[in-house]
Amino acid sequence: AVAVEGEDGVVRYGELEAGATRLAAHLQQLGARAEVCVGVCLERSASFVTALLGVLKSGAAYVPLDPRFPRRRIELILAEATAPLLVTQRSLASLFAGYGGRIVYLDEWRPDPAAGFDPGAAGPEHAAYVLFTSGTTGCPKGVVVEHRSVVNLLWNHRRQSGLAASDVGLALATLTFDFSVLEIFPPLTVGARVVIAPDAARIDGRALAGLIRDRGITVMNATPTTWRMLVASGWTGAPGLMAVSGGEVLPPALAAE
Repeated sequence: AVAVEGEDGVVRYGELEAGATRLAAHLQQLGARAEVCVGVCLERSASFVTALLGVLKSGAAYVPLDPRFPRRRIELILAEATAPLLVTQRSLASLFAGYGGRIVYLDEWRPDPAAGFDPGAAGPEHAAYVLFTSGTTGCPKGVVVEHRSVVNLLWNHRRQSGLAASDVGLALATLTFDFSVLEIFPPLTVGARVVIAPDAARIDGRALAGLIRDRGITVMNATPTTWRMLVASGWTGAPGLMAVSGGEVLPPALAAE
């Protein structure tokens, strides 16, 4: 079954599991383990889900970096997280000219078939990911989220939403916004499909409406700002779509629309 779909193609569940495990084994060889931070900076694609799962399976915590961030902010986050490893792609190499750690270019890396993999590298109390604040009140600060917290969130979301293998979820948020955790991981726990929205659909209501229609989206998480953009574009709704709003206060008038 298709697990992830993006502009670069699809990744099926077997491919996702195998790819994430091979990446995890490679990262472990480079020193990834519990409480080690690994930077992840990739363009929006189906393959970035493989990268996230690979870091998690290695036992390390992923630190998401938006390639549209100013280079100085990226350098500051990597330094603050003391991340000795980075997963990125060759086209973004210029952002990391001053980075002193080990870099894995996901689009060039070839797995070592002899690499061993330790599946028990992290426990519930260890960090799963570290998100950095915007820094509007000073220096950006890293917020550590443990595996047990993520698992509790996923189980609760799954129970409340009634997600099933037949669902198609839409991933709109950037990896640096924790909405991405609810968009990417819950569908994968039930065998559903995740569609990675291209950048155009994230800022254009008509493009987003077309994506919902053409990909048969049944689950969408978004902020009120995004729902307002969608309604303003003339979107009249989609039968069977479960709309989840969060991140900001949802005004009653918008909820009614």
